[in-house]
Amino acid sequence: MFLHPPPGRAGAPSPAPNYAGAEFAAQEAADRDPKNEEARAILREARGIRKVSIDALAGGAPERSGCEVFARKILDGQGALSPEI
Repeated sequence: MFLHPPPGRAGAPSPAPNYAGAEFAAQEAADRDPKNEEARAILREARGIRKVSIDALAGGAPERSGCEVFARKILDGQGALSPEI
């Protein structure tokens, strides 16, 4: 319910996800049962940790055959600039 709220009334904008609420509830559930995979998945989503898949074509020129990937968090769960920047 926190991350995927039901749609609002017809013609009204959909409610925004409540990332802080989802993180709190998932953390409580994970603290009670550390093996609770559903709580851990919700916690990752609420914190903004997503699975990422990067596909690269093999072959070609040597300088183009590999790739480097860099990532850093620039927004928090509410879409505000991260204080880490």
